Amino acid sequence: MTACSTSFLAPSMLCSCFLIWPSNFHPNEAETENRTQRRYLQERGLPMLLDYCRMQGARKERVVLANEHWLVVVPYWAVWPFQTLLLPRRHVICLQDLSSEERLETLAWASAQIHCQFHASESRIHLPANQEPRQDVQAENETVFVPNRGERGQCILSTPPKILFCDLRLDPGETKSYSYCESLPLAAPPSFRGQSVKYVYKLTIGCQRVNCPIQLLRVPFRVLLLQALQNFQPTQEDEVAPSNPFLDEEEGGKKDSRLLDSAVEILMTLTSRRTLHQFNISNSQGRVGTFCIFKTVYKIGEDVIGTFSFSDGDIPCLQYSVLLQTEESVQEEYRRSRAQPVTITSHAQHHESCLHSASTSFSLPIPLTSCPGFSTNIVSLKWRLHFEFVTSREPMEAPTVPENQSEIITWTGAGQIEVDTFSWDLPIKVLPTNPLLASYVSPAFSSHCISI
Repeated sequence: MTACSTSFLAPSMLCSCFLIWPSNFHPNEAETENRTQRRYLQERGLPMLLDYCRMQGARKERVVLANEHWLVVVPYWAVWPFQTLLLPRRHVICLQDLSSEERLETLAWASAQIHCQFHASESRIHLPANQEPRQDVQAENETVFVPNRGERGQCILSTPPKILFCDLRLDPGETKSYSYCESLPLAAPPSFRGQSVKYVYKLTIGCQRVNCPIQLLRVPFRVLLLQALQNFQPTQEDEVAPSNPFLDEEEGGKKDSRLLDSAVEILMTLTSRRTLHQFNISNSQGRVGTFCIFKTVYKIGEDVIGTFSFSDGDIPCLQYSVLLQTEESVQEEYRRSRAQPVTITSHAQHHESCLHSASTSFSLPIPLTSCPGFSTNIVSLKWRLHFEFVTSREPMEAPTVPENQSEIITWTGAGQIEVDTFSWDLPIKVLPTNPLLASYVSPAFSSHCISI
């Protein structure tokens, strides 16, 4: 079987046409070309097509396309319209001898899609049979784009896939950049990694070369949920607001910008309200003191500041502790057992000995990496301040120094004190913050790559 090839240059593409003779001998045309080129090589020591390539490259009369490695010319023997001859600039016996720089990289397609993966703890969560995780179906030829293939748990949210490109051809060293934009539903859960459930968001980019399996690149990212936006409606002023003629902004970008501005405005309104809240601290023996806090709604990244006043107390307070905690509770219908306890996680704490202190204060930072409060049909997350107090059963007088005392006095604590302990929980609300601030805990620039 003998084959020869020629190329055709259409107005928008370059393609090849192969002529195949199914025989056990060389046809006259192919045999003549082979004999002539061998004689040319013996007489001049240079392949005919390579010499022809150099000649046409110098004259540039018939050159259609040219780069560092290839030359496309219209030969004088061209018969069909747009018939061209594709020549390498060096002697290449077979296609396998081409270097990686000489080969034109072609990618069939690339697609991007966002999915949220849900994983439940089998020891804590009981899912109905219709919600049990299922294995992903994969085709035998591995050409079906399944973005969550191989992931643990169940995919509860998946955006429609968007094609980034098709039939992309790249020259050696050439790069192409593409932008991807997608909107998530406001009812989607936030990113959360708890003891009972996990909600993980990933951007999956699938890319495929011809006759090759799909390669997936997964980029994890964080989603912050502001439930107050679920009932958000743009005002008429936003709809008729004049646009800036000097800014080329698409309508989708304007809508996203308005939504982000509205979210930041709602956060500022909810978290900037300051009202003095006073709480009397008492136990069975009597009054211990007063606790003051100026607000109960915070953003992640803020500090929870509170003050204690023990000057008006009847019971001496020896020590107190304040812990910033979250309560992760499973909805009753999804619990493994009715007596299943709530999962408590501490994020910050403050301990202080306060005997004979008239007043004191504390400051607890809310980590930017923490998850704001939320609620789904399976689990809910709430924030609280957990207080623990250690009080004395007997009155304790403050030590005094006589005025005429000239020697050094050493004060020694009591060896044994009868104490009482009690605790108190104060619910607070923790909301998300501006995504720009939340991104400070991540590297300034993250890069992900895939080999195909």
